[in-house]
Amino acid sequence: MDFFAGSGTTAQAVIELNAEENSNRNFLLIQMPENIEPLNIEKKQLSKISDITQYRILKSIENYNNKNSLKFSNSQSLYFKKFTLVDIVISRANLRSSLSSGPAPAMDKIISLS
Repeated sequence: MDFFAGSGTTAQAVIELNAEENSNRNFLLIQMPENIEPLNIEKKQLSKISDITQYRILKSIENYNNKNSLKFSNSQSLYFKKFTLVDIVISRANLRSSLSSGPAPAMDKIISLS
């Protein structure tokens, strides 16, 4: 688990180590979509750090799949999932009406309606 994924070094290292040792380690990377000065790589514009992370993971997986599909007929291809957090806007009136039925105890401490 890497909470500051940056350019995706952890993912590449895990993929390469799995290939070397014929193992099945997983990784979880987290990267905020911080804006950067745009980079143009292979006709793709990367304008966030998370874009660089994703690009490096895809290239590492592509490299792994190309090398291993020739060596092992039963090897599985690699893939990854990308999740994006979004902001949810809830009006105070809607929030009050939904909480009037009784919020969970933990919500009392998190939500302030003042």
